[in-house]
Amino acid sequence: MDKSDWTLLVIAAAGGDTLTPIQLQKALFLIGNTMPTVDEGDFYVFRPYNYGPFCQNIYSDAEHLYADGLINIVSIPNQSWSNYSVTETGLARAKMLSSQLDDPQFNYLSSLVKWVKGLSFEQLLSFVYEKYPKFAENSVFGVKK
Repeated sequence: MDKSDWTLLVIAAAGGDTLTPIQLQKALFLIGNTMPTVDEGDFYVFRPYNYGPFCQNIYSDAEHLYADGLINIVSIPNQSWSNYSVTETGLARAKMLSSQLDDPQFNYLSSLVKWVKGLSFEQLLSFVYEKYPKFAENSVFGVKK
């Protein structure tokens, strides 16, 4: 599986719901750091940035997935970011890709995305900053301890 496949799987795991850029970035970061079967050499490399771990390539891959009709990129009125959701075609592709995961991997990915979606912006960043403090060093967002 390549990196963009993981991006599609994460977006698809949100069901029909959307993921914000923070949710997408942090879900992929946590998968790369907590799912032992992910091949690090074939996964995203994150750096500390304004809101914790960040990888620009995720957005590039999302643009390619959008161009291929696998995801929607939904503009948010009066905001500088967009949200991400899966299309029917993307859902079919994600189902095929998920067959390459064993049950524990698939369940973990699904549970992780659901968990990330259930947290507020502040809760998600607080968790990541607490568990991975080096990624908080360039943060512009003060998280309450």
